[in-house]
Amino acid sequence: MDILNEQILRAKELMGVITEQRTYKIQGQNVSREKWLDYILRNYLHITTKPRTFGKEYEYRKSYIDDLTDEEKEQYCKLLSDEFLLTYDRFDTEPFEGDTTC
Repeated sequence: MDILNEQILRAKELMGVITEQRTYKIQGQNVSREKWLDYILRNYLHITTKPRTFGKEYEYRKSYIDDLTDEEKEQYCKLLSDEFLLTYDRFDTEPFEGDTTC
């Protein structure tokens, strides 16, 4: 039953419906999933330091990446590529500007 409920919620999200059970907030304001996702990815909140690398290697947070649709992955492929992790610098805190598609 849980799998069915998850699939129904996912289908509603894909149709652009924000459900009462799942709301997205940026700095305390309710926003659409698209706006929230754009904020997360452009501000590098989807990246974390790999364990035991002392800040020298990075990886993507599974909690954000596993929930993306194929369309979202394609739309943000520049920020999700392995090559991006190699050039990412956590001290460069400026949000990503420009086109995120490959």
